[in-house]
Amino acid sequence: MTGGVVQVRSRRRSALRRGSAVVCAMVSAAFLLSACSAPSGEPPAPSTSEPSVSEVADAAWAQVSARYPGAVRPEADVVRTVAPPEWATTIAECLNGEGFDAVAQPDGSVYFDTAEQGEAYAVALYTCKIRYPIDPKFQGPLNDEQLRRIYEYSKTTLAPCLESFGLAVPEPPSLEVFLEKHGSPDAWNIYGDVQSQVKSNDQWQEINAACPQYPTDLYE
Repeated sequence: MTGGVVQVRSRRRSALRRGSAVVCAMVSAAFLLSACSAPSGEPPAPSTSEPSVSEVADAAWAQVSARYPGAVRPEADVVRTVAPPEWATTIAECLNGEGFDAVAQPDGSVYFDTAEQGEAYAVALYTCKIRYPIDPKFQGPLNDEQLRRIYEYSKTTLAPCLESFGLAVPEPPSLEVFLEKHGSPDAWNIYGDVQSQVKSNDQWQEINAACPQYPTDLYE
């Protein structure tokens, strides 16, 4: 729940978050990992030509090799694409299969203990991200209908749920202001507004389990 992709804890227990248009308020990352702050600037325009699988893989491996120059790139192919709600569980299961103790969390993060295996973990994470990428349909800018759905959900469902945990939720902006500022540093992010009031990670996960950050039918 902090603003970085990786949260360092005891024994270097860390967290990564899934990436997609749906969860951009909670994540943002090079190659489907993200921070908890809203992205700056306007939402990106739809790309006229999506990068190929090999280009995406090359970019992901460049991040690994930049940190671990001696790492050996493994062979990895796409097994299937995944939707944002299943990303954390899928990546955690893949990492478990690669020999790492990883656990999916209700907020869409994956907790793992790298101990002294930083390079081996980075290679395993690369492999899992290549095998199970986010479906491209979830990565483009949200349309006005989806934004209106998020706005109404946040006002009528999410805010009361968060308040039931004793969290003070600020008054929402008007729909017009919400739409205007979406994608900017001033965008309304209801979870971001209450984040500082949460006292522990356990409480954060409990709240996320009870109060989903976005409507589950956003893409239906």
